[in-house]
Amino acid sequence: DEAERILSVAGAAGEDPTEPPRGPYPARLNGLSAVSGALADAARSLGLRPFRLPLAINFPGNGHGLPPGDEDGPPRAPCQTCTTCDTFACAVEAKNDRAVTVLSSLQRRGMEIRDRTEVVRLHMEDGRVAGVECRDRATGEGYTVTADHVILAAGALATPRLLLLSGLDEMSPAGDVVGRYLTRHTSGIVFGAYTWMPRHEGVFHKQIGINDFYLGDPDGKGPRGKLGNIQQTQTPNLGTVIGETGRALGTLLSPFVRRATGLLVMAEDRPRYENRVYVEDPMAGDGGPPTGGIVHSYHDRDLAARRRLYARAGWIHRAAGALMTYTHTIHTFSHAMGTVRMGPDPAAAPLDAACRFRGVANLLVTDGSALPRSGGVNPSLTIAANALRAGTILAEELKAT
Repeated sequence: DEAERILSVAGAAGEDPTEPPRGPYPARLNGLSAVSGALADAARSLGLRPFRLPLAINFPGNGHGLPPGDEDGPPRAPCQTCTTCDTFACAVEAKNDRAVTVLSSLQRRGMEIRDRTEVVRLHMEDGRVAGVECRDRATGEGYTVTADHVILAAGALATPRLLLLSGLDEMSPAGDVVGRYLTRHTSGIVFGAYTWMPRHEGVFHKQIGINDFYLGDPDGKGPRGKLGNIQQTQTPNLGTVIGETGRALGTLLSPFVRRATGLLVMAEDRPRYENRVYVEDPMAGDGGPPTGGIVHSYHDRDLAARRRLYARAGWIHRAAGALMTYTHTIHTFSHAMGTVRMGPDPAAAPLDAACRFRGVANLLVTDGSALPRSGGVNPSLTIAANALRAGTILAEELKAT
């Protein structure tokens, strides 16, 4: 709730069938586009309960779009309901991400952000991080930053790499699992092409979600247990399609792209010990930068969950009158999590319940690597809420001392 308040998340409480008890969202959503409304009607005709996706977007009618406590800052532009929201930085800064809300507010209060700066290594002394070694990418100059407390939040791929490069795995009772249990959602998009759908270039339509299969398929088909989330996603613009398929095929597909919408399926993948980020011996070779890589494969159960969600997404498209469907598998690490996970067992989790790195007195890890499971939904709000929780615990401890 607190993270939603800070980010001014717009939503409609009470619509999501998996929703826990909660109060109202801090901001209001726009009305559904014609495309989203038709897809929601089709889902309801099948007995499903589509809900409007909570979105961290500064929609018109929600004031100046400023974070709480920063109402004196410059007002922000409202959302223009374009179709680039899901894959590009917002040109008018109408997304309520941390870059334009939290960070801009803190910069006005004195926070310094050093861009083009690479953190190379954490130096240890007496069980503490004694210095953060940095390098200016523009000049190549190196320097060290010192602080009483260090918070590492470089993402589930870069965070474990830095910890391993710095040898901090050797200081942890769970050092063997630093970098392991890498998760990334088993995702893909089922696009539906329609003859009736109005041309929708420039119209935002990532607006509805379907969680009726989150805890399993009521028909008993597919794997037992949790499957995950289905949510509408933007149709790629023609430039993206042409870039992916070539001009000839992209031009041929353009009439379908203009009258298509997608359903993203997102299945939770199992944490597996063998899935990991690794670094080769930093002292090996010719003295150059250490090499490393990523090892990841899905469990058969993960893939079966995605296949079942694919089938359900196609079912919804057909009910809405889709002429044809196309399934696009997602291979990115955009939802990477779990490589420095928190937990109660010091031998199995590098982080404790407050996200402190076990074995190092003044280091916290607060990004997606801290989450031991991926869940079956977008993780950004959970990551933000957990970081807020860990920061609050640290602040209260500092006040007490």
